[in-house]
Amino acid sequence: MDLRTHIEAQRANMTESEAKVAQAVLADPMAAQRFSITRLAAEAGTSTSAVQRFCQALGFAGYKEFRYTLAQQAAEQPAVPHDASQPDGIDAFAAGAARIAQAVAALAQLDRARVAQLADEIVRADRVFCVGVHRSGLPAAKLRMDLEDLGICAFAAQDVVAAAHLARLVGEESCAIGFSVAGSRSHLLSEANPAPTERVWLVTSSPRAVRSADPERVIVLPSVGAVPDQLLDEHPVTMAFVELLAAEVRARIAAGQAAVPPVTPEPKASR
Repeated sequence: MDLRTHIEAQRANMTESEAKVAQAVLADPMAAQRFSITRLAAEAGTSTSAVQRFCQALGFAGYKEFRYTLAQQAAEQPAVPHDASQPDGIDAFAAGAARIAQAVAALAQLDRARVAQLADEIVRADRVFCVGVHRSGLPAAKLRMDLEDLGICAFAAQDVVAAAHLARLVGEESCAIGFSVAGSRSHLLSEANPAPTERVWLVTSSPRAVRSADPERVIVLPSVGAVPDQLLDEHPVTMAFVELLAAEVRARIAAGQAAVPPVTPEPKASR
């Protein structure tokens, strides 16, 4: 049986943490096959023990066997036809560049009203929290830097521990933005410890993320896609989106929609 079909069939019988792993794998099977168990757990926003239970729920002895089967089925997919008119290697490079460029160009088709709402909420927020784990931490860090350049008080977390600390600082007037290719929200703000603000956004490449608690604050980016002989990361598209989002915020500030001044700590009284 096709492994992806098998995962879909078993999702209803999985626990919540196991279902998060399933979502991460299904969002990008080609990328998941090269993840270590620690990396997959981080992408799914869960633990390595949950990944092991997920594999066992599918009938595998453990993650090693599951990953081998996933890679084996990916290798059996039809290869991209070789263009004999191009020297070896050039066609794959050009095809990859074209796929990335096409996905970036498709950002123009995003729901502009939703992007505008996110930009408005960033400008009105007293503080902005940008969170992403592993590679998703790159767009989070870039957005923080872009917002700070505009005079907006912003913070970024690139691992689960830092995200947990930032979650304690979120207030009613804050805006939180999570980046996750697989669509995981668990590293952003825990459902057991919900944020005091409604301005919690998720930026992802996974259409399945619209099943989130607040689908109106989920932005699904165009996907680069995957072919068996070329694994391309989704983050070039995410980084381009961050650049465009920062431009939207910058335009609002230039038009007189002033950003909230950054919060500065009170000076300590001298002894």
